[in-house]
Amino acid sequence: MAPLDIIITPGRYTIHRMDKAQKVPEAVFNSRFYSVTKTGDELSVVCESALAIPSGQSESGWSCLRVRGPLAFSLTGVLADLSGCLARAGISIFALSTHDTDYILVKTEALADATTVLSAAGHTIIRTRSSDVPEKSRPEPAPPLMAATPEPPYYAVIFTSIRTGTDKGYQKTARDMMALAARQPGFLGVESAREDLGLTVSYWSDLGAIRAWKANAEHLAAQKQGKADWYSGYRIRISRVDHEYEFIKTDESGA
Repeated sequence: MAPLDIIITPGRYTIHRMDKAQKVPEAVFNSRFYSVTKTGDELSVVCESALAIPSGQSESGWSCLRVRGPLAFSLTGVLADLSGCLARAGISIFALSTHDTDYILVKTEALADATTVLSAAGHTIIRTRSSDVPEKSRPEPAPPLMAATPEPPYYAVIFTSIRTGTDKGYQKTARDMMALAARQPGFLGVESAREDLGLTVSYWSDLGAIRAWKANAEHLAAQKQGKADWYSGYRIRISRVDHEYEFIKTDESGA
């Protein structure tokens, strides 16, 4: 199968089971992403966990991956290929399909492992908190502004730097290191900005993953060249993230 673009959908989700005769709660329609399925036995609803939804049974703690579409109806094996990769890694899923594409929900604590597995299978993981992702093919998607991190706790490595002004391959190496980090077990995402002072924050599932990244041979080589050529100084801080909250404007008109 050809490589796919897989987008981490913003938000955290709960799967609700309701009586088949129950009306869909109005709050569901406030979710940025939701799914409603009614059968002869039940009403099943998927929506953001932050919404208060009355239901007989529910299970929270899910993150959502979206295959960039639209996918042609003649295209076969997409969901089977993705679910097979995750199943072999011991990652359970809840799958949904729409007219245009497929969605896969995985437990938030397994999100880092899921994206690592899918990336290793050749697929491109797009980490973004924006709900307005252009539906066009991008072999090398631009880095998102904000990392799509899972439910805390997780860890942040804060790299603050001052450049020397010498390039000597800096831009290429920086891109290569971003791509290399994204393939490491436990990697959750990265955010970076630079003016006079550079700030890069990478997010990791645990301290062991951070230690493994620090000891990576290619990363060590980049660090050595950084001290020799690119930086007049830098500082690294490692912190545990216990809480987070967000604001995302989804209506471009500002309403």
